[in-house]
Amino acid sequence: STMSVTPSCFRRSRKVTRVMFDRRQWQKFDLEHLRLDEDVWNEMDSSNNGTLSRAEFLQFALLRQGIVSREVIKYVNEIFDVMDPGKTNSLSFEHVRGLQRQRRKDLLREQKNLSPR
Repeated sequence: STMSVTPSCFRRSRKVTRVMFDRRQWQKFDLEHLRLDEDVWNEMDSSNNGTLSRAEFLQFALLRQGIVSREVIKYVNEIFDVMDPGKTNSLSFEHVRGLQRQRRKDLLREQKNLSPR
């Protein structure tokens, strides 16, 4: 039989998340409670295309609740942009694994070039 081991940092993280989640604190994002005007809409529509994606709504809620900062959102988006140079907003497992293999090769080549001969 195999045993699943969850690293302690993840166990703690889940506990913190459970403690942090209180549905009442999030009800302000429910349709009947959301205070929506053009300024709020523009804040939610970070792509400025006039429509709201699931990702934009999630980003808005997490920012408003103080769960993440704009800097974190910017950094994570920069990471994704590196993985998605074609700006398709969609990644396959094979594509990302290929990028990882290439990056590892590049790092090894750099290390070899830096090592004394």
